[in-house]
Amino acid sequence: MEESSGRKLHKEASIAREKGDFLKALQLSDEALIAYQSDKDYSGFAEILAERSLNLRHLAQTLEDNNFLSVAKGEMSASVEVARSLNSDEALVQPLFNLAKVLEDLGENENAVQSYRETVSKGEITLSKTKPAALADIKLHLAVCEFKNGNRSSLERAEQALLDLQNAQSQSDYDHKDSSYNDLDFYPSSESYNLKVWVSGAHMKLAEILREVDLEKAKHHLEEAKKVLDTDERLILRFKQWQKLAAKFS
Repeated sequence: MEESSGRKLHKEASIAREKGDFLKALQLSDEALIAYQSDKDYSGFAEILAERSLNLRHLAQTLEDNNFLSVAKGEMSASVEVARSLNSDEALVQPLFNLAKVLEDLGENENAVQSYRETVSKGEITLSKTKPAALADIKLHLAVCEFKNGNRSSLERAEQALLDLQNAQSQSDYDHKDSSYNDLDFYPSSESYNLKVWVSGAHMKLAEILREVDLEKAKHHLEEAKKVLDTDERLILRFKQWQKLAAKFS
């Protein structure tokens, strides 16, 4: 079956984001939004709003301006609303997940935890058998956010989620809708890319929350993240995030 124009534009937007060209990524996302609507593909419509939120989060981090997060919060709330109208657990996973990440970035941890929990609930239905690594990544985000919200017992679940990510075997795990890493010119071994993004990000999240609790353990996770990053030069955005986090340890 031929790929729709919306999916093609969506893929191009994801690749532009990973290359750090956020303006181009947003422009392509807008084109994909119109294409999805033209095809009445409202699952894709909700997903591309989730893709836009990733760009807005990166802009907020790069430019140190949380106004981008406020925009992302509004768009992700709309994405969740569109997904709910489809009465599909699968369609809800990505919008809920990205809304939770935006809320966490804004420091609205209690609301973020609620969104992460609903994401896990929907993911248990739609991802547990086909994409366990994607589900583990969501569970890790939930546990880390719960830790930030005062639940220190969630650390054990975060560490277990990291182990689940590291033990992931199924290649179907890597083809997650959060990231359309299928341009084989830029991503010659796309089957391993998402897992590296998730594992390095997991170590970084643990390093961040443990920095003022267990410095040695935090440094270990920071070093483990760097080891993953050193294996793949395509992890451009993740490496920039690592550098920013590492600066907090100096």
